[in-house]
Amino acid sequence: MSRVIRTETLAGGCQLLLAHGDLTEEAVDAILNAANPELQHGGGVAGAIVRRGGHVIQEESDGWVRAHGPASPTHPALTGAGKLPCRAVSHVVGPLWGEGDEDHKLAEAVASSLALAAAEGFHSLAMPAISTGIFGFPKARGAHVIVQAVLDFLGGAPALSLAEIRITVIDEPTLGVFRSDFDRRWPPAFVAPRPLRESPMITSVSNERVKLIRTLQAQAKARAREKLFVIEGERLLVEAVNVHAPLRMVFHSGGLKPPQRSLLNQAARLGATVEEVSPEVLKACSATTTPPGMLAVVPWVAAPLAAPLDFVLLADGLANPGNLGTVLRTAEAFGVQAVFLMPGCVDAYNPKVVRGAMGAHFRLPLIEATWPEVQARLHGIRLYLAEAEEGTPCDQVSWRGRIGLILGSEAEGAGALARATATARVHIPMPGKAESLNAVVAAGILLYQAARQRRSRS
Repeated sequence: MSRVIRTETLAGGCQLLLAHGDLTEEAVDAILNAANPELQHGGGVAGAIVRRGGHVIQEESDGWVRAHGPASPTHPALTGAGKLPCRAVSHVVGPLWGEGDEDHKLAEAVASSLALAAAEGFHSLAMPAISTGIFGFPKARGAHVIVQAVLDFLGGAPALSLAEIRITVIDEPTLGVFRSDFDRRWPPAFVAPRPLRESPMITSVSNERVKLIRTLQAQAKARAREKLFVIEGERLLVEAVNVHAPLRMVFHSGGLKPPQRSLLNQAARLGATVEEVSPEVLKACSATTTPPGMLAVVPWVAAPLAAPLDFVLLADGLANPGNLGTVLRTAEAFGVQAVFLMPGCVDAYNPKVVRGAMGAHFRLPLIEATWPEVQARLHGIRLYLAEAEEGTPCDQVSWRGRIGLILGSEAEGAGALARATATARVHIPMPGKAESLNAVVAAGILLYQAARQRRSRS
């Protein structure tokens, strides 16, 4: 079973639980599968359910569609659970972000699933964060809609068999947004934050903490030895706080407005030592020409890794830190589950990479690997190598199923081992006269094409 993070008692005595773990391991009456209308369970949660529970779930789903037609947000399907520890699987179709009326459709999907569970006399149900994965529904918005839909359903029909509803989330970023939604609705018992230090500001660059930050900014070996890196600016600190990163220290330049003071108090609650420093010290610690008003030291992030992997990016020899940072930001935006950093890549915690990634480090698993390790770990995944002209045009490639994209450096392209590992080649058709595209631009086009096709129901 999963680890329960929060429990709230709702109308009729039903308990709403927020849990961290694998949905397929929940020993409840039924689990909820975020499906497509044809109930073809190829990837994501649906694929994991069939792989764990057995092909019989797919066979029963095919039979249900033949008998009842496609599933929809208001017309969920019910099948057996095969080898899963639950008794049944309810399959419901969540909205694709961009198709219109998404909030209403997501609320309908939740309500119809709860109604089906109640009609079957189920006492417990576990559901994932419907539509917030490859369907592109914004996570925070999805969390609000899902929780509100549960409350609305129970408030309108309190006399139900349901005694427990679990929202089971496997990845830390999505868990964080659900936890924030729970906290807004049901504020936890107040825990006094560690107060911001009132000691004299740090004014000397010889201070040991200042020396540590400057070393982390300048030396990849120091970052690897300490397993620490530096984030700069209020926006990245918000990202770190939102995922409850165990912050080590925060430097700020004073003159705090109420929202900033609140942010630093949250950082202190996560374990950070908060220090005011002089502008000269902040400039010495910053890797930018114009330092922002705050920076923080953060442990290396180990974002939860999806199982199984079915959409990955392999960066081969990307030595430009700005390029790698933007590629990470782009990969996270289009739903890539993990980025493998192959030999020749710049350090992922280089300050320029961190700035360019804009918080992707807190949500996207980054894995340093060799090509033999990748060949063993990604066995069975189709690996497309991005080329300038060779291979299949990207709009003619099937990006569904278990796939990966290998992206080489702009200057030299992919190396020999990357070429030997790739199972196919792909290029971006260009009617103009440019010889090639910047690696970041190419990554954006190819990942968008893959994400668009993977979330399409056609």
